Amino acid sequence: ALLGPLAASVLGLTVLTIATLKLSRRRFPGLLRPRFSRDLLQETFGLALPAFLIGLLVGPAYWWANTLLARSSGFAEVAIFGVAFSLTQMIMLVPSNLSIPAVSFLSETHSSGDLRQFGRLVGDNFRLMWAIVLPIATGCAILSRPVIHLLFGTQYERASHLVLVMSFAAILMILNSVVINATFGCGYLWHGFLITLGWLVLFIVIGSLLIPARGAMGLAYTFILSYAPQVLVGAVYSAVVLGVPFKKMGPLLAISVLAFGSVVALNRVLHGTPLLAVGCILILLLVASEWIWVCDEGERAEVISRCLTFLRQPPGIVGAGVTAGGN
Repeated sequence: ALLGPLAASVLGLTVLTIATLKLSRRRFPGLLRPRFSRDLLQETFGLALPAFLIGLLVGPAYWWANTLLARSSGFAEVAIFGVAFSLTQMIMLVPSNLSIPAVSFLSETHSSGDLRQFGRLVGDNFRLMWAIVLPIATGCAILSRPVIHLLFGTQYERASHLVLVMSFAAILMILNSVVINATFGCGYLWHGFLITLGWLVLFIVIGSLLIPARGAMGLAYTFILSYAPQVLVGAVYSAVVLGVPFKKMGPLLAISVLAFGSVVALNRVLHGTPLLAVGCILILLLVASEWIWVCDEGERAEVISRCLTFLRQPPGIVGAGVTAGGN
């Protein structure tokens, strides 16, 4: 079972390396050399080391939590939590892919010396990532039971209760990644490492108390109770150190509380088709509320403009036109 993914990873890395070398030599002829100066190596190592350590903190922490869960409650609880965590990763998929390119924009803006614009970009990224992941997390919490039945089977239905908690945790994890990416963009990678180290201490302490006592649900609560303070510390750090102006956080927080409060209430009183119908209405109201109270005029105009452009010229037609023009 492990040999297939390992072979695929090695093959993919080989193909990607060959393609990267060919493209680099074609785009930058004569500049790709196997020798590096000592200063360049020191700079590269100074950037890579804290990023590597951040990943080194997070991965083993998750492994430790699952090991503790298995030893205290059995592998059945690990399987239940694994299902919930899989849906959590689905929630984070789109926001995570959107936030990764933001690092290059943040780095370029910070390098230009426009610190005020850098702060605005971080604040807008924080707000928009929150606004994007909230409807996805709400929808996943409402649809958790039928999705689990479809993908994993009815024997894992108990994981639907964990999905509700982990959906909220997914929002906190995305917001934390926004702060960490901001430290990457401005070169303060060791600050990001220290913030992550603080999360690790909280995660281990809280997990040591809750996981043996509450099993899989205790691990889900551990995620929330460790990431919530980290997001708060990251927001304060961003405002004080990076000069980030946060706007419209009050309406967004109120909408989030109402959304998840409604999901909890709906899951207690409704089931089956009525739950799905009312849940869809809730998601539409949530998106409309964000459109009115979270997005500003410029963002609404940009979204409308891009939607109209897409409807008038679908991607296939645009790509064909560009290719024809280029030829």
